[in-house]
Amino acid sequence: MKPYFEIYSASAGSGKTFKLTSKYLHKLLTDKTNDCFKKILALTFTNKACEEMKTRIIGSLSEFSNQQMGKSSIELFKVIKQTTGLKTREIQMKSEKVLQNLLHNYSFFQISTIDSFNHSLIKSFSNELNIISDFQVILDPEEITDESIENLMNTLSLNKTLSKLLVDFSYEKLKNGKTWDIRYDLRELSSTLHNENYAEFINYVKLSDVQEFVELKKKLEKLEKKIKKRIKLSVNECNKFIDKLGLKMKFNRATFLEFLKKAENLDIQNIKTESIEKLFLNNRLFKKAEYSHIERKHTQQKLLNYFHKISKKIWGLREKKALIKSIVPISVLNIIREEIQAIQLQRNEILISDFNSIICNEIKDQPAPIIYEKVGSKIDHFFIDEFQDTSKLQWSNIVPLISHTLESCDLTGLPGSLILFGDVKQSLYRWRGADPDNFISLLTDQNPFRIDKKIERLSANYRSEEEIVKFNNSLFSHLSKQFEHSQNQLVYKDLLQDFKKKDNGYVSIEFSNKKEKSNTENYFLERTLSIINGAIGRGFIYSDQCVLVRNRKEQKLITEHLVLNNIPCISGESLLISSSEKVQLLLNLLKLKININNLVARKEILLFFLKQNKQEDEFLFFQNGLKSEISVFFEKTLKIEYEDFTNLSISEFLRQFLDNVNIDYHQDSYVQFFLNELHGFLKKKAGGIHSFLQFFNKYEKKLFVSAKNSDNSVTVLTIHKAKGLEFPLIIYPFADSKTHVRSQKKIHYSFNIEGERKELLIDYNKGCSNFGESGKLIYNMIQKQEELDNVNVLYVALTRAISELYVICTAPKLPSMDSHNAMLWSFVKQLENFTVDKIKYSWGKKTKHVQKNKGSRKPNQLPTEFRRIIKPNFYMPILEKEVMIGDLFHQFMSKIEYSHHFNKAKTDFLMDEKCDRDQALNVIKMAQKVLNHKELKRYFSKKYNVICEKEIYTADNKILIPDRIIFSQNNKTTLIDYKTGLPRNSDINQVISYASSLRNMGFDVEKTLLVYVGTQIKIVQA
Repeated sequence: MKPYFEIYSASAGSGKTFKLTSKYLHKLLTDKTNDCFKKILALTFTNKACEEMKTRIIGSLSEFSNQQMGKSSIELFKVIKQTTGLKTREIQMKSEKVLQNLLHNYSFFQISTIDSFNHSLIKSFSNELNIISDFQVILDPEEITDESIENLMNTLSLNKTLSKLLVDFSYEKLKNGKTWDIRYDLRELSSTLHNENYAEFINYVKLSDVQEFVELKKKLEKLEKKIKKRIKLSVNECNKFIDKLGLKMKFNRATFLEFLKKAENLDIQNIKTESIEKLFLNNRLFKKAEYSHIERKHTQQKLLNYFHKISKKIWGLREKKALIKSIVPISVLNIIREEIQAIQLQRNEILISDFNSIICNEIKDQPAPIIYEKVGSKIDHFFIDEFQDTSKLQWSNIVPLISHTLESCDLTGLPGSLILFGDVKQSLYRWRGADPDNFISLLTDQNPFRIDKKIERLSANYRSEEEIVKFNNSLFSHLSKQFEHSQNQLVYKDLLQDFKKKDNGYVSIEFSNKKEKSNTENYFLERTLSIINGAIGRGFIYSDQCVLVRNRKEQKLITEHLVLNNIPCISGESLLISSSEKVQLLLNLLKLKININNLVARKEILLFFLKQNKQEDEFLFFQNGLKSEISVFFEKTLKIEYEDFTNLSISEFLRQFLDNVNIDYHQDSYVQFFLNELHGFLKKKAGGIHSFLQFFNKYEKKLFVSAKNSDNSVTVLTIHKAKGLEFPLIIYPFADSKTHVRSQKKIHYSFNIEGERKELLIDYNKGCSNFGESGKLIYNMIQKQEELDNVNVLYVALTRAISELYVICTAPKLPSMDSHNAMLWSFVKQLENFTVDKIKYSWGKKTKHVQKNKGSRKPNQLPTEFRRIIKPNFYMPILEKEVMIGDLFHQFMSKIEYSHHFNKAKTDFLMDEKCDRDQALNVIKMAQKVLNHKELKRYFSKKYNVICEKEIYTADNKILIPDRIIFSQNNKTTLIDYKTGLPRNSDINQVISYASSLRNMGFDVEKTLLVYVGTQIKIVQA
């Protein structure tokens, strides 16, 4: 047998997951061993996709084993039987053995995200990289970037060159009518440090220092002055020519004279050269009666030469201004990068965005056997899903590893393999590093390996009904001919899917002719509502329906309109933690904790309770609530003693308050998430409530709870979030998305100055195409990318529907490829039934929707005992297993001042229905180890005074929460802090800060103990 390399180009709905699962199962069931999964690495891009893939494989093995199969598994079983040649009984027995082996060796079941695989790779090479193996992963670089910028600003006095540069930049901003604060500019540019698209430029910046940029700025400013003089000279020459021939009164319009005036005044931002170019091209520069044809043509040519000469200089000036504008933020980019690295080193943290570059620079060139040895297993078979979303660096990092596999055999002498799945048409993530050209090149003439590749296009559509498939075939076949760039044409050229669901389906495209924006918005909202209600009348339920949007603004508009009309819906906006009124109530309580005289917070609290319980006299209710003593306010309104507010820890107080007002926070995921965020912040950051409120205010738009799939609600999603999903009915309003979006986009621009090649990042706009050959090349490249990317967005939107698809947009002025509505207009314009006044086009018929009996369990949905195993184990949210165990352990230990408290705490813990029993038993065992430990048990005797998890307010308004403080009779103090994870440097720093604060308060701290609670108890004295 030869090694093989297979590529599957899988259009939307073409059964890619089915094919991938069957290929994976084929390997498991045909291998001589029962642990082939140890030699397979399957990579994808999200934890959700990993969980789904694991669920599908384990679910299939489970159903094959007991021969109780759903429809999907029956089809899969038939394929496995056909491709393997195995008999039913053989498949059943093999599946049972493989499943048993897999569950006993689950850690070797390697289906993971690329980031997760990279994470394990970096941990394996931690010694070689000089990093501590238990480093923390930073998912969001924003906080550490802001901190590094603040550190930079605070040390400016130490660097006069840099200080002058930044001050001059601030003045320049003020002159242009902008805020003097440069933090925004630095923050915006610093985002490039974490984006692979700018990796080449960042590598260039690493080799430069501030002084080099200062010198470059001087040179550019010198050139800028020269160009300004040349523009004025050229304008002066042109004006003399006009005066000599007496042409001022003979121009058709004053457009050309205005151009000269603006150029002379160097008002270059308001010069539009395209409109003047058209005057020359259309011979409309002069009034027709003023000149003979020959004289007009000769004079016009002379003026055209002047125009081109001046325009070229204007574009040269614009280029220099763009370069000068970018220099100051870029000059400090390397300093910010170094500051970020220093912070990471100090805290033992690594940005997830750095994974690829670390592997590229430090690991990629290691011999494959060494990498496999470090990882712990030899990989013989690779599966990569969603390949169109890989970045250049990700692909180049893994190619050497795959090459070794394809060029060698496993222990039994069998060859290795690589199977890729992807669809260029569904590549949406170029903005964060994804490079669809990786896949395009493999589908054409590229092959990084020495073996032949086999390409198969999955052409059947198993998702959508007939009319939807036929519509999309026609639409995208039409659009493929409209692309300006030939490579983009090839992507959509062969998109003609077969349909498996015949005789049904409905598609509707509506073009609003409303002129005013507000009228258009209202039309979109009302039509969306009407479609949803109409579908309900035909047998659809709310959860069958999904509204797709492009951005959060549209998502918010749709969600608010649906809620206003009593339509239940789930959206990103509705899942924000801050959208919960109960969370807002808790936030206002925290504000009162900082300032008991905060009447705004009091008012908001009163409003909450007013909504819960109508008052006969609302005015009196507010008056009493706002004017009453704080103790009365707490007792009457909040149903809790003011003393509890001041004496209990924040977490204890909030939980007691919620119990008193009958808010079940265990059943409210918003409140639960909020409490965990608060507890985690106070523990990790050693900051106060004020710091937490600042943190929450800054990141509230990024804090979400997970949606529950069981909710019967309309889903409102951005198109990017909908990728990979399907719904019986899809509505796409606001379908006017522009192809070329230039705001905040930076381009890596190379230029020559005094014989040297220099590079900068400049703002991207249409004018860049006039910045010489370099600018034109970059502009054309980005135009090509954006053209494909926006058609891809439309493709993903229109291929989510199973039964019905609705698109609502405005009628464009002209058909084009510039926006989704213009693309759709160009399509309907070539239909036989097209008329200019027609606003609605439809295909197929609306029908009654029959709800399928979904049963108690979906196909391949695992029984509970399997689902517990499969939860993704990388970057788990705060409520996942490890962190939850740690939180539960701390809660349990906070109830035990002395050893005799253990039995009561244990009983209460096990009686708590809201606590998972297995986790509770685990926590109890951990606590017993601590209480029985020979070095620790004396600290639980009654001869000491003890405080458990009480807040300490420091002089600088921070809150510290040590786990246990023990006061002996000789006035000595011992401090104990529990840790349920691996040891970290930050643990020691944390307890040292606790001890320091206690000493500042006058306590004699004798011992500071870190107690690591795991399979063994480990005690570290700080």
